[in-house]
Amino acid sequence: MEPCNVTENKDALTNAIGSIQADGGTSILPALKMAVDAMKEENTKQKHILLLTDGQAEQSGYHLVTDGEGMIDASIAVAVTGEFAENYPQLVETLKEAQGTISDFMENHYEETMEIVAQELDLDAEAVKEMYTAYDFSTDVTESDIAGLQKTADFMLEAEMIDSAFDVNTLFTE
Repeated sequence: MEPCNVTENKDALTNAIGSIQADGGTSILPALKMAVDAMKEENTKQKHILLLTDGQAEQSGYHLVTDGEGMIDASIAVAVTGEFAENYPQLVETLKEAQGTISDFMENHYEETMEIVAQELDLDAEAVKEMYTAYDFSTDVTESDIAGLQKTADFMLEAEMIDSAFDVNTLFTE
């Protein structure tokens, strides 16, 4: 890995990209961690990482770069607009029922679920099992979920990803 100022050295960048040999099995996460660590030392406002991959990651698990402990809790949300919910209540109900069916399958067919996810994401089954424990696939919205979403909105405001404060409670209906 080498820093490259693309505005000053376009030929070097083109040559470096052209010399890459794609043969799979790349251990991507350690290289990304090294790039992030190197960027922390740079005193520039905009920082970019250019990741080129053939899509074939290593097959022997994964390398944990960070676990996000103390950061924003992860939330997975399936949502529709209030207008959609009003106009298509049967579709919203069908979506809820489908999510319930999926949750039941995951709970009652753990090993098969792990195999399906590992195959679909091209990950090692043991890595999927380890990551699975970090998620709650319940369809119930808890106070903790709402607090996590609010932390995300606050983070986005602080990082100037959104222009104004946002109250996530306005997202929910009964």
